[in-house]
Amino acid sequence: MILHSLRKRIHSFLLWKIFLAFVLMGCSSQQVLPSDATPSPLAVERYEEGRALVFDDKNYEQAIAPLNEAIRLHPGYAHAYYARGTAYYNLKEYFRALADHDRAIQLEPDFVAAYYARGVAHLTLGHNEQAIKDLERFLSESTDPYWRKQAEDALRILQEDDK
Repeated sequence: MILHSLRKRIHSFLLWKIFLAFVLMGCSSQQVLPSDATPSPLAVERYEEGRALVFDDKNYEQAIAPLNEAIRLHPGYAHAYYARGTAYYNLKEYFRALADHDRAIQLEPDFVAAYYARGVAHLTLGHNEQAIKDLERFLSESTDPYWRKQAEDALRILQEDDK
């Protein structure tokens, strides 16, 4: 009983740590577009506005409108979906976050940060098997020691829970 209680506390602490890491991850999110995708200057402007509201100002509600506009202007804008998914996640709209991160990955399959974000959304929703797959994919491509440690910690807890 004590072991179960301790594991539950560790799991809650880890979820909080992952959540904070997820929010901070966007601070280093750079706009990288596939070579065949060229959003209009207005789409880029709306994306940058929304990205700053999400990752710099942490104003998630206000970020949705400019990100919606960026996506309307350029439906293939993977980073706009990622930023909006991050806003939805922080607004506790986890299924919307998951849908946006799915779309970002569909549009840009090598978008490593989106795998981490989707893995965290799956983890939050209790979709452990999907979370493990996304976090493992993230780990297979990420070289950043800090983010690798976050993903490794999450995987360790998920794999212990499955035992």
